[in-house]
Amino acid sequence: MKLIFPLIWLSIGHDSLIGAVMAEFVNRKTYVHLREVYQYELQICRLLQPIYESINVPVKRQWRSFPYEDYYPNGDDRHYRTYMPIIDIAVGPFAVYEQMIPWYDQLLQYSSLLITELIAYHASNIRLMHGFYESPTLETLTTYNQNARCFLSIEIEGFNRNPKHILGSIFNASSLGRLGIAVAWNDVQLRRFIGIQQHLNFLSVHKKGFFTTNNVLFILREQLEQAITTFSTHLQG
Repeated sequence: MKLIFPLIWLSIGHDSLIGAVMAEFVNRKTYVHLREVYQYELQICRLLQPIYESINVPVKRQWRSFPYEDYYPNGDDRHYRTYMPIIDIAVGPFAVYEQMIPWYDQLLQYSSLLITELIAYHASNIRLMHGFYESPTLETLTTYNQNARCFLSIEIEGFNRNPKHILGSIFNASSLGRLGIAVAWNDVQLRRFIGIQQHLNFLSVHKKGFFTTNNVLFILREQLEQAITTFSTHLQG
């Protein structure tokens, strides 16, 4: 190693070596974080599955919201190009070929304790980040996105995601789920979530857009895990 390192230093130069080391550090850090997010997704799925699959409601990780075959028949994608969002974690039933409005209404009642706790976390997070908009209630959530594609759509955002990417996650969670849950990995991402939502609310109030994302709750990762665990314990008790 003592002989090889100086040779590398001389061959690629001081600045290039620092750049290579930094790139390797960033790649390793990104890999470790992606592994953490992956493990977290698995954990949330493991917590949700006994709650919903016991009543024949599927829970899927990396759920494709539009069936591949609907847009790429026979594998031919030349004439069927469209954006097909993939949700990190989705709780069905999945309204792919028919509406599920009555099912979602029933699941809102079944999940009322879970959703109420998530709303409380959401309201607390708004206050923590000095937000200036009101949190939805369980009653108001029943009026949003009735013709959703799934019951819960959960999007998880790790660190260093740019605002445009986060905006896309909020939009997907809102448009595809009766209730959307945007999970912030840390306080930085939580602040970005709430800042973007305040901008969207401003656009809506001043009629500069027609789509509302008020059915999305912004939750820290520890809060989501705690709320699901509490609800599961209640069901078992």
